[in-house]
Amino acid sequence: MVQNAAAEHIIEPLFRSAHDALKFAFLFSGQQYPLTIMAKMMRGIVGSGKGLVGLDGALQAGLICLMVKELPVARQDALVARYAVDSDPRWIDAVRRLAVEPTVAPSGVSNRLERQALVARYFGAKVNIGEVAEKVGVDRRTVGNHQRAMRDKLRILEELAYGELTDIMASRGVIE
Repeated sequence: MVQNAAAEHIIEPLFRSAHDALKFAFLFSGQQYPLTIMAKMMRGIVGSGKGLVGLDGALQAGLICLMVKELPVARQDALVARYAVDSDPRWIDAVRRLAVEPTVAPSGVSNRLERQALVARYFGAKVNIGEVAEKVGVDRRTVGNHQRAMRDKLRILEELAYGELTDIMASRGVIE
């Protein structure tokens, strides 16, 4: 009896979690240098053996980004703002869109610059509440209250996005 070699080969998921997959996708450098001869020789010794370098890595990062694009726009933006670096144009666009997202901004927060600053702060940018208050001409405590209200709404949006993406990735075997 001949055994099918493909049937014996179990395909492992590439990532342990959606978090790991998103980190990989948004931090993957598409401008990698070609491997040196020594690096090619060591390839079998070093690394995870999952082939996430070069064009294979770029393809996998792109596929993960396509999965993110399956989510509603506000949820996409929440994940991009969390995982992309703040100098990335995708991050900047995501923060701008979230600042005008009706489900994120609490009623009464009409200043666009204040909302953008508070969204950026939630996603890790160094933003001083006092400076924001001074810039927009609002009391510091008021900006602090706005920040707390927006933080809660952004957290819920981000959790929904992460949960939905985790389901998508799990169903496609990308994560464990």
